[in-house]
Amino acid sequence: MIKWRNLVLILVVLVLAGCATSSKNKGKQSVAKNKATSAPILGDTAMTQSVPCTNPPCDSYGTPIGSQQDQSSSRANDIPEKRNIYFSYDKNTIRPDAQIILEEHATYITNHPNAYVRLEGHTDERGSREYNLALAERRVEAAKEVLLILGVFENKLVTISYGEEQPVALEHNEEAWQLNRRVELIYP
Repeated sequence: MIKWRNLVLILVVLVLAGCATSSKNKGKQSVAKNKATSAPILGDTAMTQSVPCTNPPCDSYGTPIGSQQDQSSSRANDIPEKRNIYFSYDKNTIRPDAQIILEEHATYITNHPNAYVRLEGHTDERGSREYNLALAERRVEAAKEVLLILGVFENKLVTISYGEEQPVALEHNEEAWQLNRRVELIYP
């Protein structure tokens, strides 16, 4: 009787141990699957991890190698042409013309899973360096907030504030200042 009881106990322990190992492996598989399918962040090492491909041979993003050139050229043609939004003096309010541009970019980003954008904030030369960096940051955050509201995932956006450090127009007049009060949308 004791031998049968011991044998049954051993079998129960082995079955339970097998179930625990199986559930651990399933958890690892789902974590690995989530890592492979989650959107990479700019500068993140996850961008270099391979993604399962149903049509080998594929690159590290899971794109069939033969179609990579076709996709990159069509992607460049799809990116909205207007990549700057402008601001009024000392303001970080999104104007109606900028709203339309941001809507076009939001549509592009949400329709292209590998698309990422860097929002670069700029100001004109008037004001202190610290004030202009803060104003450029508020402008970038305003543009980012609109893109988030329009459905763009936050991990697809990178923001940076340059303040007055990178003017596109070097004159000291209203026309030049207007061109320098901007947020640029840069696709890597």
